[in-house]
Amino acid sequence: MADIPTVTDGNPLDADLHWNPMAAKVNSHETRLLAIESRTWTDLTLNSPFANFGGTTFANLGWSRAGAWAYLRGVIKSTAATGSNAIIATLPAAARPSYAMAVVVPAGIGNSPLRVDIRTTGDVVLVPSQASAVANIEFEVTIPLG
Repeated sequence: MADIPTVTDGNPLDADLHWNPMAAKVNSHETRLLAIESRTWTDLTLNSPFANFGGTTFANLGWSRAGAWAYLRGVIKSTAATGSNAIIATLPAAARPSYAMAVVVPAGIGNSPLRVDIRTTGDVVLVPSQASAVANIEFEVTIPLG
């Protein structure tokens, strides 16, 4: 296997810093995710039967925007069974994707992941119907806006 070529940035103070073109995309994405923590978050209004998980451990379902990216994070639960295509919440116009997105989100320990659609209307939709309440549905989603 051939070595991945690296080059230093020319700065003698950090001569051990190397550019790895294979990792550039990953590191760029990580940088965006790390920057999320210092953003201002706005809670979304949840439709019934959904509610924020509560407590001080998990963030409420909320959104933030930076340039051409919007972010959705938080932990929610459903308090009852849902039909298919249940609208969890609606994103404001400033955080809506240009194209519909289908994402898979964790649904707590021992549960199968769930499909959630984020539509151009801003609707955040739980696609599969749920025969009973779901203890927690976890969001950490990056939404391209352009």
